[in-house]
Amino acid sequence: MKRIGLLTVVVLAGAAAFGQGNTCKYTFAFPQYSFQFCLTGDGTLAMLQSPIGVNHLDTVNPIEGWSWDLMGTVPHGGDVFFSGQQIPAFGSSSLGPPTVTQPNGAGTLPIRFDWHGFPADMWEIVTAQPGQRSVVLKVGVPPKGVWWGGTLTRVITLRLDGKTVNKFRRLRVGAFAYVDGGEALLMRSPAGVCFGPGEIFNASACTATPFNGYGTLVAEGNYSADASSLAVTYKIF
Repeated sequence: MKRIGLLTVVVLAGAAAFGQGNTCKYTFAFPQYSFQFCLTGDGTLAMLQSPIGVNHLDTVNPIEGWSWDLMGTVPHGGDVFFSGQQIPAFGSSSLGPPTVTQPNGAGTLPIRFDWHGFPADMWEIVTAQPGQRSVVLKVGVPPKGVWWGGTLTRVITLRLDGKTVNKFRRLRVGAFAYVDGGEALLMRSPAGVCFGPGEIFNASACTATPFNGYGTLVAEGNYSADASSLAVTYKIF
């Protein structure tokens, strides 16, 4: 397998941190449904509340975002690799400032983030179903005749209500965490969804055993030229 000069640039790009901070920049509130969330300037969740006022992420350093590990081939060049993560909580925002568009006007959904440039473009679209207390986030990397394999992963580390022990369980349609006598948060995705204790970054760290405590929900899907995006839904019950 040939690794050309591009590989070095890709690895360095994945290690750089261009984060715009891990605080709210775009807030969307739906008081009639007692539901609100906000996004950082990097396109990750910084706050998720329902009922309004009850946080389900860490209020100091919320952990939510995505990562990628892609393989490609440059025509007449060889094999190239592109890895990185967009998780501001860990100082890992590999992509630089995005171009942000809101086609229905400022403060409305959907909201789209675009990153353009070497070695690859990336995009994210965020929308919501307020009446169902759910937010949908979809991220993708255009193949551009180069990228053909790898994985896309999204993670969220929960502190449901911020004071009660979280209980992590599986469903046929995803995985979820809940607190006794309180809310539950379900993560759904066409990709596989799993969970693990503590702060984990990919499906290899998931456990098959339900547990109670501090943990992370993970969605991880295989990347291909025909399946170049990953969508997740966070739904609060």
